[in-house]
Amino acid sequence: MKKNGKYQYTIQFSASAPENQRVGEFLERMGNKKSRVIIAALLEFLNAHPEIIPADSSTIEIRVDAPVSDNDLESMVRRIVGEQLASSPAPNEQAGTASPPDEVSTEALNTLLDNLELFHFPT
Repeated sequence: MKKNGKYQYTIQFSASAPENQRVGEFLERMGNKKSRVIIAALLEFLNAHPEIIPADSSTIEIRVDAPVSDNDLESMVRRIVGEQLASSPAPNEQAGTASPPDEVSTEALNTLLDNLELFHFPT
């Protein structure tokens, strides 16, 4: 909002994400010099991404790429869960009977991952 020849805004964002905490702590250290940093950062961003500035007053959409791709994340989860399944005794082993074949663990892992909405990719 422009008021008395100055642009005045209030911003607020969650401190739950590490990125937000990093930015929040940096802005805290800037004291009364926040506006200079914000102007410089936004100008650099807008110059690098002119496509986000709409010709009219329509909504601006900014997409942030995840640092890890969905496929890489799925692979990591499969590996971690597989390691956990391999390192923990099966219920039958605890009772002193033979353990189920490895295919059961793979099938259980696939069922678990198939039920996670995160890994349901739009087509």
